[in-house]
Amino acid sequence: MNALRYILKPIDYIEFVSALDFAYIVHRAVPRNIVTVRLPGAVTNLNEDDVVYIENNVRSMKYVMKDGEVVSGTRRNISFEGFFAPLLASGKFVQSHKSFIVNMNYISSLRTSSIRLSTGINIPISRRHIAEVHMAYEKFNSK
Repeated sequence: MNALRYILKPIDYIEFVSALDFAYIVHRAVPRNIVTVRLPGAVTNLNEDDVVYIENNVRSMKYVMKDGEVVSGTRRNISFEGFFAPLLASGKFVQSHKSFIVNMNYISSLRTSSIRLSTGINIPISRRHIAEVHMAYEKFNSK
């Protein structure tokens, strides 16, 4: 539940305001540019700027990092798109295929059916995602 404070009823106004202040401080202290990865028996955080792409295979997730490291994780019973919705909404990542999410910073070029990454890897673009990928890429590069 990640409860920060537990306030008993009847609620004391000063205690309530103090709990809100504390929650705000904790919220602001947590870096927002992280990707939380569930590992077997553990959880770790990755810097989203270091993630080149994420590959989905059923519920197994492969996070490929800029240094070449591959971090394997899992996700719960939620869609791939739903699981990474906040990451996709940031505009820093784009979904190119039902199984791939790519960090926009590592795209060196777009081809008809693939993305060429600065690491030399080609990531497929499905027909369903072609327009979305091209629009996201243009928007990202116009900033």
